[in-house]
Amino acid sequence: MSTEKREPYPESAPGDEVLGRITAILADLLEVDSNEIQSDTKLEEDLGADSLLYLELFEEMKDEFGLDIEMHQIQQYASKNRIATVGEIADMIRRYRTEGEAMLGKLTSESEG
Repeated sequence: MSTEKREPYPESAPGDEVLGRITAILADLLEVDSNEIQSDTKLEEDLGADSLLYLELFEEMKDEFGLDIEMHQIQQYASKNRIATVGEIADMIRRYRTEGEAMLGKLTSESEG
């Protein structure tokens, strides 16, 4: 699971930076060509994602995007919002980068009530 062989996604592609970085992470973890992974690629149905892949993906995303969140928080958010595709993961990361802890705070307060 070496991140050294991953090619950086070109920063010049506006709007696709997050999606490209997630695609590169998945391609590295699954040892497939990144061109095989698209925005609408389903994690479980198309990529055969299991709990181990989700854990590895989460750890890589924490490092790649500097996320300061716990696994259970992201699991709650993904479950509540029915995150199923690569594009939906990218949307989740974009939202976290914009809203930060506020995004997770809404989830925590909603689940407590």
